[in-house]
Formats: sequence, structure tokens, C-alpha cells
Amino acid sequence: MFRIDGIGDLILSGPALKALRSAYPKAHITLFVNEWSNGLTGLLTGPDEIVELKAPLFKAFKGAIRWREFLAEIRMLMEIGRLKSFDLAVDMRGDFLSIVTAWWLGAKWLAARSSRGGGFLLTHAIFQADEGKISEVDLNIDFISLLTCKIFTREKAKLKPIPDAVRLSMLQKMPPDVDIDYICLAVSAPYESRCYPVDKWVEVIKLIRKEYDKPILILGAHGDFKKCEYIAVRTGNKIYNMAGKLSLVESAACINGARLMIGNDGGLIHIASALDRPVIQLFGRENPICFGHYGEHEHVIHKDCPLNPCAESKGCLMPEHWCMDRISPDEVFECAKLHLSVG
Repeated sequence: MFRIDGIGDLILSGPALKALRSAYPKAHITLFVNEWSNGLTGLLTGPDEIVELKAPLFKAFKGAIRWREFLAEIRMLMEIGRLKSFDLAVDMRGDFLSIVTAWWLGAKWLAARSSRGGGFLLTHAIFQADEGKISEVDLNIDFISLLTCKIFTREKAKLKPIPDAVRLSMLQKMPPDVDIDYICLAVSAPYESRCYPVDKWVEVIKLIRKEYDKPILILGAHGDFKKCEYIAVRTGNKIYNMAGKLSLVESAACINGARLMIGNDGGLIHIASALDRPVIQLFGRENPICFGHYGEHEHVIHKDCPLNPCAESKGCLMPEHWCMDRISPDEVFECAKLHLSVG
């Protein structure tokens, strides 16, 4: 199975991976992921083997392609395919850039959605009329049902328990006054249009501080450090910038111990939901029907827009932060209050 796009996409494919394992209990399942998912794949149910790819072709949409990496990865995939002789390759994203990556494996059969191109490379093109109209988790499970001609129960994406070694490694990196009661924030996202403005994050934290004086940890990758630091230095004591200080799986361990997770739509918020933590998910231009979490302790804050979902148009006609700007810090705080008074 190939899932070489985002961290959140990988997590939302977890139930589909579990369904594939159920359909083929004796099969050897290799999961191909992007290298930025390092460590997280061990918390998924189903795969026998993990292969991490640099996926230079897939990353090309964010910048110039690195042809040396591209050619090296083609050779690697062809060699893996030659040694293992895969019967079936399944691409869960379904666009040309990911399908062609899976195609280099040389499997006997190649299956994927082809709604975004690449269908000419497939032996089995899966058509799903509900794409863009139901949750991504359900869409992925239905994909496996169509592929295997078996019916699977729709279920929430869940991660396995965090290993003790990861939890201990995370605790060693925590500030000294962080114990068993803290909040986590995810203030960054893969695209700026998904990001709640930093000054509004500052206001949210200040409002929370009126009722909650425990540590607040701002999580993120190395590239998020400056944004997280901007917020941390403007919001007082016990606000810690942890961006780049924890690995992805250590961040998952940190989230697993949090009282509440508040964040933009992105990988960390999907991790929190899959670990059954209380979640407040802030949505901008994307479609909350597909990627929102609506469980018992989960809250989606999203403002209606006549152009949403934006993915169905060629581009947004509104200013970039129009959707996020309409979410007030008071609204986020009122949602957070439901969890701040719990003992």
C-alpha cells in the first residue's frame, strides 16, 4: 500500500489498512510512506513492513524537483519490486504523482482512484461517487470494500498505544514544570491558508489563561519554530515552544497525555483524534465534511463560505485568511472551556 502524502492522510487511512489486512490475513503487506511520517507508522495496525520514501516526485509541487533523488528512488522501487514480486500495489491518494510512484514497483496489479489523473497506469481503477462528500476515513474503507468485494464496518481512525520507550524519551525533553496536566496547540499546517493567524492564537492563549494556569505546549516541526516562538514570547509564563524539539512519534506521546488539543487542520490534530484526546479543530478553506472530527469530545469550528469546498474550484476568490479570520478567539475559548474545568 502507498500513502506517500500527508501525515493526516496516513492516519485517516489506518482503518482501510486494517480492512486490507482483514481481507488478506495471510498476505505480506508492505506500507510505503513519505519519510516525514517517520516513527508514526509503528502505531498503525496491519502492515508487516514499512518502507520510507523521499518521494521527490510527489514533493515537486512544493518546489523544483530533485532529479538525482527521483532517479535513485525509481531504481530503489524497481529493485524492491524485483526482489519481492508484489502481486498488488494499492495507492490510497489517487493522483498521477503518487500513482506513477507505485507503478515503478512493477506489481502485477495496480489499484487506485483515478479522479485526479494517472488512470491509464492502473489495472484496477476504483470509482467512488462519494469522493469529496463523505469523511476521508469512510471513503478509504469503502475503497478497500470495492477493491476486495468485501464489506467492512466503518470505524474511527485509531492509533496503537504509545510504547513506553517513546513516552519516556518524550518526558526527558519536557520542561521541568510539565506534569500530568497541560494543553497542546498545533498552530501550523502544511498550507498557510489552513493556519489560524498568529495574533489570534495569542488572544486564545490569553483567554485560556484566565481559567487555566497549567503549562501550554506549542507543537510543530523544525520549520515551525519561528511562528511558535512568536506566539510563546507574547503569552507569558508556562507557554512552551516545543517545535522541533520532539520527534513526530514523541509529539504523539505528548498529545496522548494532554488534557486538550487545539489546532489547525493538519497531521497533529488527526493524531490527537486517533488517540481519543479532546480536540478543537479550526477549519479554513478545506472541507470539514471530509477531514473534520465529530466525535463525542471533538469540536470543529468552521465558517460557511459560498465557495467552499475550495478543492472543487480553481482557486479561492476570497483573501487568503478570510475563512480563518472569521473565527473569533472568544469562540475558540468558549469551546475550550468545556474541558478546562474538568478535574
